[in-house]
Amino acid sequence: MPQEPMPLKNGYYIMFPKAHQDELDSEFKNLVVKNGFIVHKDDNDGDLAAQAGRAVPGVSYATLRVYVDPATNPTCAAAKPSASA
Repeated sequence: MPQEPMPLKNGYYIMFPKAHQDELDSEFKNLVVKNGFIVHKDDNDGDLAAQAGRAVPGVSYATLRVYVDPATNPTCAAAKPSASA
């Protein structure tokens, strides 16, 4: 497994078992993520949990919302402790 950092971008990431990939692939163009739930783009009926139940019934998934900020350089002078410390 690579130990390189992953270049993540801001946004939602969806994790699901490979066994559900074909099911999601066939519907993906019609789906969006709202507050962590996968729902149909045109479904506004009921709460998000109900919409998610109708969108991809029987499919397990987890969503992550990622916010990325640039890393600071740990070797710059401002990050080094002073010699008197």
